[in-house]
Amino acid sequence: MRSVFVPLAVSTVLALACGGGGLSPEALEAFRAVAQPSELGTPGPLPPEGRDYDCVLHGGGPSPGIEVPGTCRWDVEADGDGWVVTYSETWHCADFRANVQGYSPCDGEAGSHTWRYRVDDRGRYEQVEAFGNFSPSMAQ
Repeated sequence: MRSVFVPLAVSTVLALACGGGGLSPEALEAFRAVAQPSELGTPGPLPPEGRDYDCVLHGGGPSPGIEVPGTCRWDVEADGDGWVVTYSETWHCADFRANVQGYSPCDGEAGSHTWRYRVDDRGRYEQVEAFGNFSPSMAQ
């Protein structure tokens, strides 16, 4: 079962030259199944797995939409006959508030949101969990 596209590819600008480190080819395929390689822009670098990296969270609104600087991270871990891919975004609430009018989408100093996907051995995935603050990448 496929879920609605994960914000990973849409919401981040991948700002590093290489990624994926020492992951197995199967783990990289699990990540690519969730991240939709065509939307990552091929040939394009993967962000580093298991490390925080600078990113830009893109949201909706009048063209070109909002852009909020942030820190992102993705991890892949084996899970039985498949994989769990986790993607997280963190941002400064003041940066998010500066892009919206009429309400405060994020209180406090920082906000974060995490998505977890289960990828089977055929590359099919489903979202199994999402939690945290309302993300700039979810703004419409």
